[in-house]
Amino acid sequence: MGGGISRGRSPSPVLIDVQALNKTTSAQSTHSEYVVDSPVNTKSPTKQSNKENKAPKNRLTKQPSPLVITPSSAFNKGPVYSYYQLGFDYRQEEDEFTVRNPSSVFYQDSPLVVCVYKVDAGSRTVAAKGVWIAEDTFGTAPPNYLIDYASIEISEFPYSGIFTIRKPNNGWPLGTYVLEMFLDGDLKQRLPFTVIERQLGISKLIS
Repeated sequence: MGGGISRGRSPSPVLIDVQALNKTTSAQSTHSEYVVDSPVNTKSPTKQSNKENKAPKNRLTKQPSPLVITPSSAFNKGPVYSYYQLGFDYRQEEDEFTVRNPSSVFYQDSPLVVCVYKVDAGSRTVAAKGVWIAEDTFGTAPPNYLIDYASIEISEFPYSGIFTIRKPNNGWPLGTYVLEMFLDGDLKQRLPFTVIERQLGISKLIS
C-alpha cells in the first residue's frame, strides 16, 4: 500500500583538442553527454546581463535532460485509507457507513467491534483486507493470535465500507488487540484496541 530523486555522479574529465576548437565556432566533445561552450570572443564585449558576464567560458556543462511533465497522480504512492474509526456499532445510509459510539475500549460482553473506513484509490481496482489479531490476552490465546480476517475488491471510489468482528461464544478475553488494514497486500493502518471488565470502567483503565 517510494521513489526518490537520485543524485548524479560528477563527470570524468574529458580531453579537448584545442586546435579543433579554433577551427569551429561551436565545437562538440566526443563525449555524447557533454557539450562545450563557444570560445571566448576576443572582440569588445557587448552589453550583457550580470549573469552572462559572470558565466565562465570554455567550461564543460552537462547537457540537460528533456523536460518531462508528469501528472501529480503519478507521485501517489498507491491507494490509501482516507478515514478509519473503531466503534461499538455502525449505521448505513445508502452507500455511506458511519460509526455509532466510537471507541477503542470494549468489554467482555460487547456484541460487536466495528471499523468504518473509506478508501481513495483513483480508478483502478484494489483489494482491501482487515485482519483481527489478539496481541496479548494474558495466556488465553497465544501472543499475536489471528482471530479472523475479511477482504473485498473495490472498483468504485471513494468507497465507504466496514470491517466487523462478533463476540466469541465465551466473551472477549481481557487484553490488547489490533486491527491491521491492508490495501493490495500493503499494510496501511494498525488500529489497536483493548478489552476490559465492564465494572472497571474507562476511568479505571486510564488511571
